[in-house]
Amino acid sequence: QAQILAGGAGTPIRAASMHQGQGQGQTPGRASLGGAGPASGSSQGSRHEPMRASTPVHTSGKSSYLSSERMWHEKHTGLVNLMGVIVVATNFRLALENALKYGLRYNPLRLLQSLTIGNPNIPLALCYPVMGLVAVLALLVEVAGARALRAEAALEEALRKKLAEADAAKAGLDDALKKTQAELDASKAREEALRASMGDEAAAKAAAGDAASKAAAERDALAEELRKLKEELDALKAARDALDADKAALAAKLGETEGNLGTTTKKLGDTEAELAAARKALEDARGALGDHGSKLADADEEMR
Repeated sequence: QAQILAGGAGTPIRAASMHQGQGQGQTPGRASLGGAGPASGSSQGSRHEPMRASTPVHTSGKSSYLSSERMWHEKHTGLVNLMGVIVVATNFRLALENALKYGLRYNPLRLLQSLTIGNPNIPLALCYPVMGLVAVLALLVEVAGARALRAEAALEEALRKKLAEADAAKAGLDDALKKTQAELDASKAREEALRASMGDEAAAKAAAGDAASKAAAERDALAEELRKLKEELDALKAARDALDADKAALAAKLGETEGNLGTTTKKLGDTEAELAAARKALEDARGALGDHGSKLADADEEMR
């Protein structure tokens, strides 16, 4: 199975299969440096990890022909191997005949003979240094690739550390956010309690205002009744004065009207009866005035 070794880490990372990516609705591509794989608690089968970021984007990992993980390989691996054997068997005889007939084209002895005798074969002479140069370039490419992998591993480790620090900072921010949310909830609760208390106070004020308005209305009614009682008392006083005047006039006329003594006495009795009734009415008015005065005093005490 195709594997890509992490530079310097020595940990094999299996390439993602093209068929697996197509089966899951995904396309193989570069993986992030974080290397986040599937969840460990997944109940699915073994999955291939995505290819590293150093892999060219136009390439994709494939399972080996010798692998038996896929059903296609299990069914057709023998056929592919048979085809390879047939190709080698049918072309081996032709390759052997060409080698015996024409010999090895890149023979060092023939190159040395061509250079020493004369009329050298320049293209043939350039093949050997070119092949050495190709080998050196291939080595340089491998060295550059190894350095790139080591640099990528270092960057990945640094990024993992930064991600760990970011996770720790995120956890701290989450804790601070939770504390802030708790404080905000507490402040909201205090605000709601304050609003409720203010509502109760407003209701109490409204009730007190209603009671004050009722007391004021009762006081006005009592004042009106007291005014009426005062008017009645003034009228009774005027009546009493009139009665006193009548009594004086009657007393003055008593000497003059001795002949009419019986009639005058009767009138005097009637007048005294009316005076007694008036006095009784005055006393009743005084009692009612005292009751209204006590009510007015009670209303003033309630207002205070």
